[in-house]
Amino acid sequence: MDLWPDNKQFILSRSVSNHCAIILKESIVDWGPKLFRCLDVWQRDGRFKDFVHNWISYEVQGGWIFVFKEKMKNLKADLKIWNKDIFGNVNHVGEDLQKNSKVGHT
Repeated sequence: MDLWPDNKQFILSRSVSNHCAIILKESIVDWGPKLFRCLDVWQRDGRFKDFVHNWISYEVQGGWIFVFKEKMKNLKADLKIWNKDIFGNVNHVGEDLQKNSKVGHT
């Protein structure tokens, strides 16, 4: 407990044996950077292709893999802003639509 204070213990039910399996999980997990996502609604917008092609103009120095990673990171940040400015928060819009459809059916 002193060495790994953020771990949790889970005991699984017995199946065939008279022993129980124990799973230890770290409650704080660093999965690294978030995945790069591309929404379908972006691709339907005529401005999207030109916006993405601008990633070539990002100025980054270093090895090719580092340059690629940094350009993708910059594009991801710019897409987040572009999405908010053009479409608003798509997740909130979807949640609002779901709430409104449930209200209408009750």
